[in-house]
Amino acid sequence: DLSEASLLRAADAVSAVKGGYSGQLAGAPARTNRHLYGDENPIPSPSFEAKAKLLQEIDGWLRAKDPRVRQVTASLAASWQHVEIVRGDGQIVRDIRPLVRINVSVVVGSGDRQ
Repeated sequence: DLSEASLLRAADAVSAVKGGYSGQLAGAPARTNRHLYGDENPIPSPSFEAKAKLLQEIDGWLRAKDPRVRQVTASLAASWQHVEIVRGDGQIVRDIRPLVRINVSVVVGSGDRQ
C-alpha cells in the first residue's frame, strides 16, 4: 500500500527507530548482479491451448512409459514480479522475476498395491 497515510506511518516508524542513533549510514552494496533471464512476462505466452497440450503430452508420455501408471497429475504455474528497492541514500535497485514451474505427480500400482 503506497498511500500517503502508509508512507507517513513508515516515516514515523523510521523517526522512532532513528531517535538517539548516532551511527553511520551503511554504504551501498557492490553492484555485482548478473542478468540471468529476460524481462518477458511468461504468463500470457504461450497460449492456453499450447499449455494444455504440453500437459497432455506429459500425461501421455508418462502413461506410455509404464502400464502400471494409474494417475498423472501435472500442473503449470507462472508468475511475474517487478521488485523495486529504494535505499535511504536514494539508490534505486530494480529486479524482474519471471517464474515458470511444472509440477508432476505420478501414481503407479500393481494389483491392489500402489
